Amino acid sequence: MERYVSKVREQDGCWQWLGSFFNTGYPAFWLGQSNVGGHRVACTLAHGPSGGRMALHTCDNPGCVNPAHLRWGTAADNMHDRSRRGRAPVGEQHGCAVLTEGLVRDIRARAARGETYTSIAKDVGVSRVTCSHITNRKTWRHI
Repeated sequence: MERYVSKVREQDGCWQWLGSFFNTGYPAFWLGQSNVGGHRVACTLAHGPSGGRMALHTCDNPGCVNPAHLRWGTAADNMHDRSRRGRAPVGEQHGCAVLTEGLVRDIRARAARGETYTSIAKDVGVSRVTCSHITNRKTWRHI
């Protein structure tokens, strides 16, 4: 415990990890015969065993090991937190995006003029359903 605490410094309410980090940006702590997440150690001490769950940060600081800023949760909880906090990539920023904001505006304008989804989709290179979802704002709602 003394070795763990020696690697922590309080900064703006967070307990910033001073030790080594995994290449993911999360704290690494040598425990027994393996490296474990420093934030996972703090969460275990404060909230008990993980039960296969992830240690989630309420402070959005991957280097924080303050138990008050950590809780156990699922991958779905983590994605929900990310979206709620505005950190999820949207539109062109998303790694799987095929369209640009300009093309999305063009799809909507063409549909508003009465063009069929099938003809728009053929020109743009997406499915008819994709054009429908864009036009009806099921996707690309931020534009």
